[in-house]
Amino acid sequence: MAIFFIVFFKLDGFPFRLWDESMFAVNAYEMQENGQYGLPYFNGEIDSRQTKPLLLTWIHLGFIKVFGFNELAIRLPSAIAAGTTIVALFYFLRKNGNAILSWIGAIILLTSLGFVTFHTGRTGDSDALLTLFTTLSCLHFINWLLKEQGKYLIYTAVFIGLGIMTKSFAAIIFILPFTLLAFWFKRKATLALFKAKEIYFAIGILLLSAFIAFGLREIAEPGFIQRTFYKDAGRLFDTVENHAQSWDFYINHIFYSRFDFWTPLFFLGAALAFIYPFPNQNLTLIFQSAFIIFAAYLLVITLSSTKLIWYDMPLYPLMAIVAATPIYILLEKLALNLNYQVIAILVFALIPLRKAFFNAQSNTMNEANKKVEALGIYLHAKSKQNKYESFTIWHQGYLGTLLCYKYMYDAAGANITIKYTNDFSKGEKVLVADEKLKLKLISTHVVDTLEYNKNVLLTQIK
Repeated sequence: MAIFFIVFFKLDGFPFRLWDESMFAVNAYEMQENGQYGLPYFNGEIDSRQTKPLLLTWIHLGFIKVFGFNELAIRLPSAIAAGTTIVALFYFLRKNGNAILSWIGAIILLTSLGFVTFHTGRTGDSDALLTLFTTLSCLHFINWLLKEQGKYLIYTAVFIGLGIMTKSFAAIIFILPFTLLAFWFKRKATLALFKAKEIYFAIGILLLSAFIAFGLREIAEPGFIQRTFYKDAGRLFDTVENHAQSWDFYINHIFYSRFDFWTPLFFLGAALAFIYPFPNQNLTLIFQSAFIIFAAYLLVITLSSTKLIWYDMPLYPLMAIVAATPIYILLEKLALNLNYQVIAILVFALIPLRKAFFNAQSNTMNEANKKVEALGIYLHAKSKQNKYESFTIWHQGYLGTLLCYKYMYDAAGANITIKYTNDFSKGEKVLVADEKLKLKLISTHVVDTLEYNKNVLLTQIK
């Protein structure tokens, strides 16, 4: 129930976000319309800006066929992925620890503010799906460290492969700490893998995933691999689209706001993972592995020249495991019966749960984003009132959100035209948000003001 209210409740209560949700939505809608399942399209043309693999777009396409084209259809895959990640973490900790540890870890993850917000668990971007797959790969790899059964390496490869098919190089980063952990904890077993068929099967899965993600697109669109290496892998060494930040960008955001309440417990848990004598040695390996994978991924994105705040989402499941350590130890030391332990956890989690709910439901944008996304805010509000009107939008920026609502309004029987130029006819209704365009419209045409608010002007040409 907590997952429903924090992750799913009023999922369509805010407009399509400009970056990058609207891009994924347009790609999926146009794929449905043109039947081109191997290429993303945007405004009727191949979307060369979109260098991410198409797995999420295919998933969006399926949800559009079921729910129609709207905010809910585009966001449900991310919400389901976020919810599934929480459930997967719960069952992993329950199987390898106990019920109390599983509840602690799941609650910490659910109430991590950076895990359920814009561009993560509540919008139609690729990060929630990536996080599901990377988390499952981490959990299965730790299972291999615990049990040395080849099937867990195959499961690890499957989910890394799905991660590659979701967000390409972001998933590949996890192979680095996996390799380190394998030689650190299981050197003999790791060396023996070179004689085991499972490792070659796993490698084959990764190569097949890479071919689906890159090879098929290269066949359909020659030059794609070169472009995606420059734009995606190149983010490690060059600043892409002016997304340069200070070296401590992620550290500040994670520990001072996005992990919020749980930050002190994370640092305490990180220390305890290496110094506390756990009676169950499996827990020692789990806590240490989670911290090492966390540290490796954080190091890579910190050293990357291009930094965006949502790149941190795969870290939160790992941080939840580490932050659960002190609470778990405390409750074990207190030796309370199970009912009292559950009550203690719920009381302790009440404030974080409340804060997570209101954070998820606030859907607040800063003033700068409200101006940039003013047209989307207006069109969303009208659609929720079932007031679908026909008019022209004069806009000279990125069209992602506007195309989303154009398609929605068209399906409702209205007609939205998007124009770049100041070429309007008598009687034409014109919607505009940019301040310079507003002034130019008023100075070059005689208009009647039909609607005006802080950011949007709707007029009719006289």
